[in-house]
Amino acid sequence: GVCKANLDVSIKAYKNPPETIDPPHSSIYPRDDVEL
Repeated sequence: GVCKANLDVSIKAYKNPPETIDPPHSSIYPRDDVEL
């Protein structure tokens, strides 16, 4: 379930400007890539 949530967040990040995303969220993206 967490993986799907992360994917949803990443998709929203691509659609929405990075300004709307919190700094901690931006640090999660590279971690998600490593997990994948």
